[in-house]
Amino acid sequence: MKHQYYGDVNDYIKYGVLRILARASGLRVGIAWMLTPPGPPTEGGRIAYLSRPDLWKGYDPELFEALRRRVLAGRRNAHWAVCDGLVPGAMYFPPPPSRIGSATDDLWLPAAVDERAAYFLEMAFVLAPADLWFFDPDNGFEVKSAPKGHPLSPKYLYYDEVRAFFRAGHSVMVLQYFPRKPRAAYIAQRAAELKTALPRADIWVFEAANIGLFLIGHPDHRKALRKGVAALRRSPWHPQQFRIHTF
Repeated sequence: MKHQYYGDVNDYIKYGVLRILARASGLRVGIAWMLTPPGPPTEGGRIAYLSRPDLWKGYDPELFEALRRRVLAGRRNAHWAVCDGLVPGAMYFPPPPSRIGSATDDLWLPAAVDERAAYFLEMAFVLAPADLWFFDPDNGFEVKSAPKGHPLSPKYLYYDEVRAFFRAGHSVMVLQYFPRKPRAAYIAQRAAELKTALPRADIWVFEAANIGLFLIGHPDHRKALRKGVAALRRSPWHPQQFRIHTF
């Protein structure tokens, strides 16, 4: 997650999904930013939707206005989600710094293996009370070209990490940017890998234009998550802005 993406159309969809899941399921959400330093200033430009409230505001008017207010003021920083209460009852790691917008006070996800392990240990302590953990990496799930310790590893969440959180009793949702591959085959492949790693998990994928939200449901949360997914199916978002796949 990079602050410069805050408030783009993918954020609008992401928070829209999390808000409905949190309210309908009754599960407490923990958000793990997986923050990385800023990229080129040209990145994060998918904000044209904010100039078309006639097309976009109706999905979630409160969320739309909250994001629009920060983006138009040039205050693009993920920590505003905490201050603006975007996800009901959510917990966050890392928490907001003393001065939002000060990069020197932020906690970036490190690349070194031992430092990454310490980062996740602290995150697990902070988010322990949450039922559903949402991970927001730059890219998504692990790829063979960037093993742990690689300079690009902070952009990814690894299967062994997902497995550890799941075995600790948490459901997990991961934001995945779609690579340039056939979409249906890619979703099916990732879902199959997750089912192999976690046979007891329920898998849902919310497929939007640019991102997929992979929900890995713990058996203890099955009833609650099914209520949440049912609410998403009834929402204005579906199927206009995302489709739901069940595995």
